Amino acid sequence: MRKIIFVTLLAAGLCGQILLAPAAARQTAPEMLRPTDFVKEFPALAWGMSFQEAKKAIEQAGARPAGLKGSERELAWEATFDGMRGRGAAFFREGAGLSQIAVGLYAFEKRAALFDAWLKKLTGRHGEPAETHDDEFALIKVWRLKNGFALQLRTLKDAQSPVVEITWVKA
Repeated sequence: MRKIIFVTLLAAGLCGQILLAPAAARQTAPEMLRPTDFVKEFPALAWGMSFQEAKKAIEQAGARPAGLKGSERELAWEATFDGMRGRGAAFFREGAGLSQIAVGLYAFEKRAALFDAWLKKLTGRHGEPAETHDDEFALIKVWRLKNGFALQLRTLKDAQSPVVEITWVKA
C-alpha cells in the first residue's frame, strides 16, 4: 500500500498543502538534520511524543503553544529563533504522536542568505534534493530520506514575504 503525506505549509499567515508521495528509492544519508541544527533555541521535541508531552516541551522552552479548541492535531507558537522572529508548528497523527515539525523564520532582508545557508547545510548532509518545485510563487526543495522522513525547504518569491521555512515529515 502506498502512503501519501500532505505537508502543511505555513507562511506569514498563508496556508496551503502540497502532496508528497513516497519515492521508490530513498536516499542513504548519515543522521538526519534536526530542528536544533537550524535554530538552537528550538524546543526538545521527539518523534512520537503525545500532544501533551510536546506542549509541555514547548512551554519549557519559553513559548506559549496554541492549538485548535478540542483538537490535538496541531500546536503552533511564535518565538525568537537565533535572534529572528519565527513560528514553530508540531502536527500529530492518531496512534503515531508527533509526526511533523515546521520552523518558519521571518528573515526579511536576510531571507535569501538564510535560504542559501540552510540549503547548503541540507545538501552537505543529505545530498542534492530529490525534487525541486520552482514556480512564480515559491521555491521548494524536497529530500526523501531512507528512514521514512521527508525534509522540505521553502521560500516564497513574493518580495514582501520574509519567510523561510523548513519542514520535517515522518511517514
